[in-house]
Amino acid sequence: MNIFDLALMELAPGLCYTGDIETKQDFETKCYRIVDSKLSHSPSDFGCTWEELQTKIDQLQAEWDAQEYARNRKEEYDALNQFEMQFDDKENGTTTWDDAVNAIKAKYPKPE
Repeated sequence: MNIFDLALMELAPGLCYTGDIETKQDFETKCYRIVDSKLSHSPSDFGCTWEELQTKIDQLQAEWDAQEYARNRKEEYDALNQFEMQFDDKENGTTTWDDAVNAIKAKYPKPE
């Protein structure tokens, strides 16, 4: 699912579209909704305006972008054998796991 679809689901559940929606004209001509058992292409039936949709898309994109560090960290955390590292650290008195996690956090710092 893409950000456009997420924004549309939040603002106007049940609004459907055909083809790509890139402009206000696309929005007003390619979207439709069932109203009183009839197909409506009227923007007044859509449940949101093009401007509201664009604002929601920008908001969702900003939220996605702000979590890039977390997605990058997770990918590297998943590659670690963390339980074995923690066990070995406990047995050997080492800090291999702490060092690995801290290196990942330093590589992908959390934005302020």
